Amino acid sequence: MVEGALERAVNGHLATARGPEEYDRQGLHTMLLLQYLVQADAVLDAEATPDVDKVLAAVRLAGREAFGRKKEYLLDFARTIGVPDVYEQVLSQVMLAVLDEKWKDHLYDLDQLRHAIQYRAYGQRDPLVEYKREAFEMFEDLVRDIQGTFTERFLKIQVNAEAPRQAPPPRRPPPTPAPRADDGASDLMPGAAPSRPAPVPPPAPSLAAAPDVRVGGLPRRPAAQFSGEVGRNDPCPCGSGKKYKKCHGAGQ
Repeated sequence: MVEGALERAVNGHLATARGPEEYDRQGLHTMLLLQYLVQADAVLDAEATPDVDKVLAAVRLAGREAFGRKKEYLLDFARTIGVPDVYEQVLSQVMLAVLDEKWKDHLYDLDQLRHAIQYRAYGQRDPLVEYKREAFEMFEDLVRDIQGTFTERFLKIQVNAEAPRQAPPPRRPPPTPAPRADDGASDLMPGAAPSRPAPVPPPAPSLAAAPDVRVGGLPRRPAAQFSGEVGRNDPCPCGSGKKYKKCHGAGQ
């Protein structure tokens, strides 16, 4: 993939030259260095690379050397951090990221082509044949774009390792508030929680609001306590033996 990307870059840069004497060697050298970090010094020597085939061979060799240097850099980094497969991980991640990005762009372009291909019928051309032809050309462009993008990203990639993060310190419990002077807990041990006072039960309802009146040796309750409980002609609940209207109900 690296060699294919570099060959297309060289052919595109030298396409306008009509002969070796018109090669922009300095421009080609700068372009390869800036875009791919490939230092092909041989292209600057007209005697060592007199034609395009020699230029391509020199650039391919420089590309292999750049790829080898990047591999050694990743292997040295792996030995430094103690992870043996850094090179394989970086290679696969860069490749998968490029494939995912370019393939989504390719599907979008195919969808746009599918919506516009119907207009080819106005030019007396079969839309299906035109779609197959242009889709194949787009796929070839996709392959070339993948190769170029992968070569540029992989040869330029730099990796680093962060220091391991330390575990956060354990949280300290909140301090216990000191007892106040008026809460009755001044005699407790330091740090002990003050005890709560026992709840006081509510007072029982009192029936001593009325005077204790006895009739026949039995206590008589006031008439207000019998109101609405018995009829006027019923025996008085106080136990006197009289009807209610002549006992407690008298005068009502």
